[in-house]
Amino acid sequence: MATKQDVFKILQRIKYLPNSPIDEKNVDQIVEMFFVILKDLPFDLLDQATLFYLGQDTPFFPMPGKIRSKALELQMISLKIPTPSEAWGMVLNRNTMQPGAICSISFRLREEIQTLIGGEYMLKIKELSAHESECEVCAPTVFRDSYAHPMVARTIHLLGGLNAVLSDNPVADRARFIQAYSELLDRETAIVGMVPSVRDYIEQQEKRLLEDRQQAFETGERQQINRQWKMLAEGLSR
Repeated sequence: MATKQDVFKILQRIKYLPNSPIDEKNVDQIVEMFFVILKDLPFDLLDQATLFYLGQDTPFFPMPGKIRSKALELQMISLKIPTPSEAWGMVLNRNTMQPGAICSISFRLREEIQTLIGGEYMLKIKELSAHESECEVCAPTVFRDSYAHPMVARTIHLLGGLNAVLSDNPVADRARFIQAYSELLDRETAIVGMVPSVRDYIEQQEKRLLEDRQQAFETGERQQINRQWKMLAEGLSR
């Protein structure tokens, strides 16, 4: 993970950009600001992300979040996360052939079938069928829906399955899928790119909210049980 010295090296690359606030008096404070945001990332990634930023048409001094987003962008590229248009193409090309397989017994039975006729032929066909239905090796050639990336499959699942995605209006199907995929990708990117302290805070808040909700449910349930017992007691006393 990056050290303050690593962050200082990063700042040396960008300190002469327009709008740079760095001077001899505040360099330590700026190093600290960048370090808080970037310290969980390895130096080589930060260094390449800085070069990535400098190589684009963005000549102004960046905030640390911009360097972090460029580092995340590099990671996404290296992971080959498909773009929305590429993801839609994977949906359209989802049918993949899974070749079948036969064992040595099935191969022998098939060879024998070629030499038989009449009743013997039908009996051998039944024997082959019975064998292949029970054999752990033999499998037929099938075409199945298979997506080239898990994000595509997840989007299809969240939309309610392939039948809910595809209709007789391919233009609308494409627009709806791309919107859903982009939203999912943006959310996952935001989660992955979070500063660790922010991510930890969110997880703690989520846990606290679940505990509060459970406590409220249990309290309400107890109150309802107490009311029922009270009503029962009042009915028996009459």
